[in-house]
Amino acid sequence: MKRILPVFISLVFLLPTLLFAQSVETLIAEGDSLHEHQKPDAALAKFQAAEKLQPNNADILWRISREYYDKGNISPKDAQADLYLSAEKYARKAAEIAPDNAKAHLWIAIAVGKVALLKGGKEKVNLSREVKEQAMKSIELDPNDDSAYHVLARWHYEVATLSWFLKAAAKVVYGGLPPASLDSSIYYFKKAIAIAPKNINNHLQLAKSYIANDQDDLAREQLKKVEELPVSDVEDPAHKKEAKKLLADL
Repeated sequence: MKRILPVFISLVFLLPTLLFAQSVETLIAEGDSLHEHQKPDAALAKFQAAEKLQPNNADILWRISREYYDKGNISPKDAQADLYLSAEKYARKAAEIAPDNAKAHLWIAIAVGKVALLKGGKEKVNLSREVKEQAMKSIELDPNDDSAYHVLARWHYEVATLSWFLKAAAKVVYGGLPPASLDSSIYYFKKAIAIAPKNINNHLQLAKSYIANDQDDLAREQLKKVEELPVSDVEDPAHKKEAKKLLADL
């Protein structure tokens, strides 16, 4: 009896901690499931509940960033700015807490990319540089995440397709942007597709890079792939609609 009593007392004190950890894990799992079912509002509520229990958990914070980003993508334009800024805030907080968390850096890159569209002049140029830096940092920490390659590929596409006038202006006024190319964009989109071949947006954006690079036959292959793949993301219906229009234009 004397031996059993200390063990029993230890279990009594340990039980609340175990239940606390389990509740956080459950909330994260439920939030991830809702995210997969394209329900960002409900997913965000789960992650915010988890944050109240563990406010310095980077894996919760970058998930909150993700849901704010998803909400921004399906919200009216006048509501998007606040949502994307919230996504940026939570991603940065996650990276501050856990500098080696690849997802935290990924979601900084993604959110900053959207925030940059709201800015002008020097701030837009600086944020554009950061998108590339954060995406490369995410790849360095986790080379098996297709999303990081996708972001880096998109960065190359957007910068490579800027007009010569805007590139010259950015160079003269703000010191210029890092070098970018359509070949690099295509390379990184292929890397993303090799990891996640069923991701519709990977194929759509690769098609757009092929079109910009005067490779229409290869673009058609990717656009037809978009038509065939099932919807798996909240933005996929819009991606399919865009792909259908691009294919018709070709």
